[in-house]
Amino acid sequence: MAEPARAKGPAATWPIRVSASGAPVPVTTTAAISDSVVFTVSPPATIYLWTYDPDGTLANIFAGQTGNYITLVSGANPAVQFNTNVVSVGDTCTFVPNTTIPPAEHHQKERGPRDVAGVKGYINITQ
Repeated sequence: MAEPARAKGPAATWPIRVSASGAPVPVTTTAAISDSVVFTVSPPATIYLWTYDPDGTLANIFAGQTGNYITLVSGANPAVQFNTNVVSVGDTCTFVPNTTIPPAEHHQKERGPRDVAGVKGYINITQ
């Protein structure tokens, strides 16, 4: 069954919690292109949230983001908005929380004792 159409109104803020093990809750979020996302990280880790465009390429999917990741500290982080030069309505973007290097490089480098290999999360972008 299809989801009901979203009522027009002010932009919403969607919370995503990232556990100390690097697992996002919820794993899949649906947000409008004009909405914000707030990531909250369980202590004690600092997390690097690696972001991928719909093609699965590392990309700056959030406005103002550089380096294909955002740094998240313990607790609630500032809200982020979508980078409409990179993503658009109908896209599904992927993110992976890790404590150091991009997930694709984990097989190439020895992981340290605090290096979290995170679980993929998904954001479906709607109107």
